[in-house]
Amino acid sequence: YQDKKWKASFQGLIKFKNEFGHCCVPHSYAEDPVLARWVKRQRHQYKKFKDNDPSSTLTTSRLEQLESVGFVWQSHAAAWLEKLN
Repeated sequence: YQDKKWKASFQGLIKFKNEFGHCCVPHSYAEDPVLARWVKRQRHQYKKFKDNDPSSTLTTSRLEQLESVGFVWQSHAAAWLEKLN
């Protein structure tokens, strides 16, 4: 069940990227708040994964899928760089 739910959310992210050209879903994305929460959760799980926290739900496969579409792990750094350019 969780895997199907993750894949559905990932497809939502791809749809967002196709529409906007990036994967930086705003935290307050009114059109799809569920997607916004999912993106935030992936970043949180990534931190746990990097810290070798066994409770992380992020797998190597999921990480690779997210990176293959240009997922931005550090949203604050990406926003800062965008303002810089």
